[in-house]
Amino acid sequence: MQKISVKNNNRTDKFKGILRERAILIVLILLFIAMSLLKTDTFFTVRNLTNVLRQITVLGIFSCGMTMVLISGNFDLSVGSLYSVCMVIPVLLQPYGLFISIFVTILVGLAIGALNGFFVGKLKANAFIVTLGMAAILQGLALIVTDGHYIPGDPDHPYAFIGAGKIWNIPFPVFILVFIIIISHFILSKTTLGRSIYVTGGNKYAAFSSGINTANIQMTTFAILGIFCAVGGIITSSLIDSGDPFGGKGFEFDVITAAILGGTSLFGGKGNILNTMIGVLLLGVLANSMIILGFPFSAQQIIKGGILVTAVYYDMVSRGDR
Repeated sequence: MQKISVKNNNRTDKFKGILRERAILIVLILLFIAMSLLKTDTFFTVRNLTNVLRQITVLGIFSCGMTMVLISGNFDLSVGSLYSVCMVIPVLLQPYGLFISIFVTILVGLAIGALNGFFVGKLKANAFIVTLGMAAILQGLALIVTDGHYIPGDPDHPYAFIGAGKIWNIPFPVFILVFIIIISHFILSKTTLGRSIYVTGGNKYAAFSSGINTANIQMTTFAILGIFCAVGGIITSSLIDSGDPFGGKGFEFDVITAAILGGTSLFGGKGNILNTMIGVLLLGVLANSMIILGFPFSAQQIIKGGILVTAVYYDMVSRGDR
């Protein structure tokens, strides 16, 4: 009887472990099924599901970079403002050609990300203070350059295809997202850099003692996130055919929420890209569902905030940091 009891307890513990690890995926599936049954004519259509994919593209790209930064033991509050800047730059540079528009925007994203990483990694500054200050600086620069107004783009410019074009009736930005997911997953799971990111986030001092240049690792993760911010800005400005100096305001909230929902720890050392994408999909489907059901914007914000608080609390409990 005792052996049977122990065996049953082991099975129960195993089931609870699986349920805990796959909770977000289960919620996503249940939400998808519920909306498909409730709003078959509006939710479960090719047009709406394609729109969901298009809408989560930029969030997914940002979340890949934020996942790396979080795993390394940091976070970045400047991504929303950098997003705004990277929406404005390519539109302003459209007259100089497609290559210049894209290259300069990515270069700016890389430079700002690396600068954040330099302060946090090399100078040991607090990531919260550094990135919050950078957010204010970048938002101010976006407003100065645009005088607080939208900058209209050229709808006939080849640049417009990046955000609005389709291949095989699939939005082109989706292909960019898939490419970035593959690259990010490869970096974290198959490279020395990826292993160093995990070790740095798990125990920075132990990583340093084992010969890992933790400052360079942190700087690299911020730089990668900066590049991804630039890509997201390019996609959005191309899609809306304008530069919006306010376009990224508050976007860091969604990015961090998606990563934490996917199981990435706010305390470093834990997470992966594929699970983050489940968090991205959940936020995308949830946002789409609330719009279809007629939720006011204020209610949507409350629900998102509640999700973030719950995810952070769950992360703390799972690590024993009550």
